[in-house]
Amino acid sequence: MNQRTMPGMRCRVLSPRIRLTAICTTLSNDKVVRGDFPAHFSLVLMREGAGTFQLNQQKVQQFGANTLLISCSAVSCSGFDFFPRNHFYDLLIVDFEPALLNTLYAAALPLPEEGGRVFSAALNHALQEQLRQILLAWNDESALGTLRLESLALGALWEALRGVDLFAASPAPTRELQSRDRRRLIAARDYVREHATQVQSMGEIAQICGLSLMALKRGFPAMFGITLWNYVIQRRLEHARHLLGDRLSLQEVAVQSGFSHASHLNRFFRQQFGMTPGAYRKNHAPPAG
Repeated sequence: MNQRTMPGMRCRVLSPRIRLTAICTTLSNDKVVRGDFPAHFSLVLMREGAGTFQLNQQKVQQFGANTLLISCSAVSCSGFDFFPRNHFYDLLIVDFEPALLNTLYAAALPLPEEGGRVFSAALNHALQEQLRQILLAWNDESALGTLRLESLALGALWEALRGVDLFAASPAPTRELQSRDRRRLIAARDYVREHATQVQSMGEIAQICGLSLMALKRGFPAMFGITLWNYVIQRRLEHARHLLGDRLSLQEVAVQSGFSHASHLNRFFRQQFGMTPGAYRKNHAPPAG
């Protein structure tokens, strides 16, 4: 991902080998970042966010929530990143010195050719915990604190290289979206953000945003890197996580979040957050006063 100025961005240089960039923001307007950047070896850990990017003249690729990306090139590159408006972005970029590209051999991944490569995989529980530890240790600028951050960053790279999907570097081509379709897909995304707990069907969303059901099903993942229904579930889970702080039964939390039964909430919640709603409530309960 091309590292230009973004709202909600903070950076920390640990050494000539490692630079950290954290982004936590909601964009009020679409943002397209274009330009040239030098040889690089970057790890992106994304908890929230969606959009598209292109490295040199390769196929346009998507990024989405709970994913990792490894972008690397041994020579200077050009590219762009597209960040849709009204989307919450929560991600960490770890830039390593390009000399570390040889670590790809250790993971049985090919070194990038002249055009560079991007590998991707799911952001598993171990990497989510590594990311959490990095953010917790961010403000310790002592020598030992900096050493700990370096260790965590290298540990994240090790964990990422273990699970990266070699074949994700070459996704199937997708039709370039027209400006009108993009506006309607953004309208669909905005509608889901506000009404995910009440949505009954994808046909309802298609009718509201003015797209055919097929165009919506195909266009939404092409635009945002996540299927429409998975995005509905994601928004419902965020609502449920908020409600777990209230004195509601798990069945009440499920129903108010758009799930028909607590067992459905339990299954999806565990997939998203690595624990059951009950365990999450217990771990995040305020201390007894």
